[in-house]
Amino acid sequence: MSGLKGANCVRTLALQPSVSRVQSRSLLVAALLSTASAIYPAHAADIETVVVTAERHEADINKVGMSIQAFSGAALKAQRVTNVTDLGTVVPSFNVSQSYEGVPTFTLRGIGFNTVDLSATSTVGTYVDEVAYAYPFMMAGPLFDVQRVEVLKGPQGTLYGRNTTAGLIDLITNKPTDDFAASVTAEGGNNGTYNFEGFISGPLTDTLKGRFAFRTEDSADGWQHSNSRPGDTLGRKHNYGARGELEWKPTSQLTVNLTVDGWINRSDSVAAQATGLTVAAGPPNAESCLQLSSVFTAAFVPGFTPGGVCPATTLPIGGLVPVAGLPIDTRLQNYLAANQPTKGSQADWEPAAQRGADIGTGLGMNRPLAENDNFYSIAGRVDYRFNDNISATSLTAFNHVKRDGVNDWSGAPYEILVQNEVGHIGSFSEELRLQGDTDTVHWMVGGYYANDTIFDGDRTMLGQNSSALLIRSLGEVLLATPPFNAINTFGTTPTQMAQAFRTFGDRGTIDSNTWSAFVNADWQLTDTLKLTGGIRYTQDHQTFAGCSFDVNGNLATSVNIVNRTLFPLIYGVATPAPIGTGDCVSFNPATDSFGVINEKLDEDNLAWRIAADWQVSPGTLLYASVSKGYKAGNIPIIAANIASQEVPAKQERLLSYEVGVKTALADGKVQLNLAAFYYDYGDKQLSVLFADPIYTVLGRVANIPTSHADGVDGDVTWAITDRLTAMLAATYVETYVGNYLGVDESGNPANFKGSQFPYSPHWQGALTLNYDTPITDTLGLQATVNEHWQSKSCADLCTDAVYAIKSYGLLNASIGLHSLDNNWLFSIWGRNLTNQYYWTSVANNTNTYVRFPGMTMTYGASLTYNFN
Repeated sequence: MSGLKGANCVRTLALQPSVSRVQSRSLLVAALLSTASAIYPAHAADIETVVVTAERHEADINKVGMSIQAFSGAALKAQRVTNVTDLGTVVPSFNVSQSYEGVPTFTLRGIGFNTVDLSATSTVGTYVDEVAYAYPFMMAGPLFDVQRVEVLKGPQGTLYGRNTTAGLIDLITNKPTDDFAASVTAEGGNNGTYNFEGFISGPLTDTLKGRFAFRTEDSADGWQHSNSRPGDTLGRKHNYGARGELEWKPTSQLTVNLTVDGWINRSDSVAAQATGLTVAAGPPNAESCLQLSSVFTAAFVPGFTPGGVCPATTLPIGGLVPVAGLPIDTRLQNYLAANQPTKGSQADWEPAAQRGADIGTGLGMNRPLAENDNFYSIAGRVDYRFNDNISATSLTAFNHVKRDGVNDWSGAPYEILVQNEVGHIGSFSEELRLQGDTDTVHWMVGGYYANDTIFDGDRTMLGQNSSALLIRSLGEVLLATPPFNAINTFGTTPTQMAQAFRTFGDRGTIDSNTWSAFVNADWQLTDTLKLTGGIRYTQDHQTFAGCSFDVNGNLATSVNIVNRTLFPLIYGVATPAPIGTGDCVSFNPATDSFGVINEKLDEDNLAWRIAADWQVSPGTLLYASVSKGYKAGNIPIIAANIASQEVPAKQERLLSYEVGVKTALADGKVQLNLAAFYYDYGDKQLSVLFADPIYTVLGRVANIPTSHADGVDGDVTWAITDRLTAMLAATYVETYVGNYLGVDESGNPANFKGSQFPYSPHWQGALTLNYDTPITDTLGLQATVNEHWQSKSCADLCTDAVYAIKSYGLLNASIGLHSLDNNWLFSIWGRNLTNQYYWTSVANNTNTYVRFPGMTMTYGASLTYNFN
């Protein structure tokens, strides 16, 4: 099972910046300051004030002592930000990476969790109207009808529902309006794209008003093209979202909101690009045979001596006939030599007819490579104002996401790793808070409770995977070799063994409960000095039951012959009892049995924040803060050969030190925000490798005892004229692991001290230019240009260059005409206009290293009509 769920390489790539850390930070500060102090035209306009609710009450963003970036819905639409992944183009410290199971990895200021589990919470909290969408897959729908997005950087726990270590993103949606309003947008573009978006809003009665909004995204043509089968494509999109909200205000003191939100995704899955062979798929004498070699000697099993020829590379492929008699590693080698990816549209996957065919007990997957997912959220909010100074809020929500996707992670036209990922999460939450004001203090106290019921699983196909071939070959040898063949009391034939281990499954259920109590206060000591203090006590409880399991007797054939022979030799136990069809195959050496693995986590923590804000002048704020945040522990749901793979990772903690300045320059024409931070990280959660004596390495999660991150980020907004605005944002971050002894992909011990965190480029930046001007008495012109750039990074803690993610830049733009009475807007737009080839993640599937490419160039036109 090497290289299956969660089993990516965990070595570190030595990525050295071209300048020193001090020089890099100095360059960032200098660049931002020079931009802010540039000569500007005399007719520049003041920068519009942005109001945020980062502290759970409305405030001017430039008077909040916290590193925040906020964008209006109009700005996001102009820059074609239609999903959470696109946010990275305008928030350079935020990074979204594609895992090989399709679950996104969110990283903020270098802090993320490189898991592939649907069931894992993120270091970056995601919220919609303050309701926690605690699992990243819940954010897979389209982004639409948004009033603004707020990105809060650094540990969050004293104000929002769940603890996070990296920060949070809060999407604030548009609310029902007092007067009738409606809008509809139609879009068309390349790849056969046709999208529709719209809303209708207004009063229903004297005390009740409502709003309904939707977005549909469809494309008839795939943007990924098979290298081996011209005309076979992937990448068609079918993604739909809708939201309805009612607001009832029977009195001036009471407001009740009910929101139903949801999406459906029927889009094609993203195919991988194979770039090279792994150790396991190498030629004869490869290290993949050495683990098994150590168990046997030539006297017992010929061909399994160290340095001997690996039988799996020379035998037929489990019912799938080799091409021209070539073993799978040679075919892959030839394929890779002719198909090295040079552009984003290149990819490959197993032919549908081959994937869908049953081979003996090895069931195929006769389904398209596509997602079949849905999500809905029901949220109720009650606000009651007792008087002008004290109010109470109740926020109740239930979120449910269901996944059923089929993906091919091979990157080649062979059956190396095909998966059907399934799962569902039901998440109930309730928050009660009371807040108020005195002459000098704004205070808030509250409590939060959440219960999550999770099922996460998959079925995997490995028809031509070298790990499966090795097990089949060993099984055939054991069937023919005394005394080992005595274990075959089932009448297993060589043909059955040659067709075994084509498919198996993983499954797990988690029940999670969390509750917390919190208090926060802002104390205005003087007219210019404010102190903030907050504390939250949290208890988390998780129970887990799960295992890898047989499907249709296919894995049972190899487990009952091969695993039951090897485990006594490896662990010094008696021969375990055989398994039956559908049984668990995860082995517990302590009980000498196969079965369900049970784990639990009981944790508590005390998150806190202390901050001081000094309003040096009406336009300048200095602030400093110290905060401590936590992320709950994680129990992985992975391909588990041995029970120890499911040992949980305990909660991680992050101590943050931050200083910053927010200042208006050039008579209010320039706004400069700068922050420097240092993170002291304890027990960082990371997906790593586990040395397995049969499969070489398998996946698990672990805690890194100590690690650190520090850096500088900032943004400048410059109203160059009353028509032209420039926004520059940049982040420089250094991340480094402390002493951590793990294993590499060959199963050997490795020290990862000094390694860079996954998905944490040193430099990220975004430059945006917005231009809006009238051109006649009735027409206006709007134009937006955005350039996002990030330096090289790594998909894991890796020393091998195959895990590198090269630096890249993306150019996006839109230009349009609109009526000055705001009745209509016509625009043309494009993303990745230079058709930059880039990738967001790298993984291995035991046979090939694979990349997951970013979207190729897209372009189109939009027409919006507003009914005012």
